Amino acid sequence: MLIHLTFDDGPGPQTEPLLDILYRAGVRATFFIVGKNLRNPQWTNEATTRAILIRAIKNGHELGNHTLSHRWEQSEREFVQDVIECDMLIADLYNQAGIPPPSLIRFRLPYGVTRSSQTAFSNGLFGPPQTIIDMRMNILAGLGKTHFHWTSGFDDWLPETDSTILCERMVAHAMKIEKYGLSAVLDLHDFCEPPKLESRAATVDAVSKFLVEARTRGWDFFQPA
Repeated sequence: MLIHLTFDDGPGPQTEPLLDILYRAGVRATFFIVGKNLRNPQWTNEATTRAILIRAIKNGHELGNHTLSHRWEQSEREFVQDVIECDMLIADLYNQAGIPPPSLIRFRLPYGVTRSSQTAFSNGLFGPPQTIIDMRMNILAGLGKTHFHWTSGFDDWLPETDSTILCERMVAHAMKIEKYGLSAVLDLHDFCEPPKLESRAATVDAVSKFLVEARTRGWDFFQPA
């Protein structure tokens, strides 16, 4: 049984505490970063966010692309630019860490794959919206990228998240996935989109508890190539 921990929307105030916990446990994860939260963080400065992400790379974690802006309503050109610019930021971080960037940076859509409702994708490039689940998938194909989804999300971005309940849900999902001989890809959040700016402390605590439970069950964890 393989567990792949993934964290969206960072870097944020709880990214570094997560790195501490993962380091002590010898576990790697994928951090799908939002470029604007690196360049223009509302909780610190860019030098700090860069240092955190460079540490993540040196610790053996993987950085993934969650776009530059995390916007939903935008044009095709804006979306393409969002993806390309975030890739460039990530490649630069790897280079600063002294590690070659991945040949293909893993990508996750803001909000995941959804039924298309984007009004800005209106020039008919890919046909009527009703024939497409999510038109951004077509853009990704044109960029030579695929979407890295999850087997379950846990709504840990909600302010009322309880760490014990969150951990129990993560364990229950992994147990269910294990019965089918699959790997579990868990979608969590190390930051929350402004203006909420919740710290995600419950997520950090839940991950700590989950790592202990996972080890007792003999589950393995994702290792970046």
